[in-house]
Amino acid sequence: MVRRFWVPNRRVLIGAMMLLAVVMSPGPGTASEARLEPGRYDVEVRLELPHLSAADATKHVSICVDDAADPATALRVLSTNNPLGKCPLQGRVITSNTVRFDVACQGLNAAKGSAEFQIGQDRFQGRIAMKMGGKNMTMTEHQTGRRIGACKPGE
Repeated sequence: MVRRFWVPNRRVLIGAMMLLAVVMSPGPGTASEARLEPGRYDVEVRLELPHLSAADATKHVSICVDDAADPATALRVLSTNNPLGKCPLQGRVITSNTVRFDVACQGLNAAKGSAEFQIGQDRFQGRIAMKMGGKNMTMTEHQTGRRIGACKPGE
């Protein structure tokens, strides 16, 4: 009696390897997500408002990003006297080089915004589109940041 063994053809093997690669690929919450290198970042913040010249609305700020911070937490609204700077973040979506999130203050006619940033290991750029509640005012904050060194002790 001769026994015959089933030997898969090339297409079956390639399909199985592709399926295995998809199953074993990193998913959400893994090291493939965008991450900023911890340290001090110099950030150019430009506020774009209707009827306001760009030169009047540009400033530089310095922020400290620690190891535990996810990019969305580090990339908050930085313009002066803006209520969205202290409001909670919602709906974070973090991929290999992009961070998206919403900012929403509590209360009637509260301010809200949505952000999208492109992240590199030691730099980022993006924008936060904002609507100031109750005032019918819209503006966009553009940010460009680059790592300039370590954070100062105690930050």
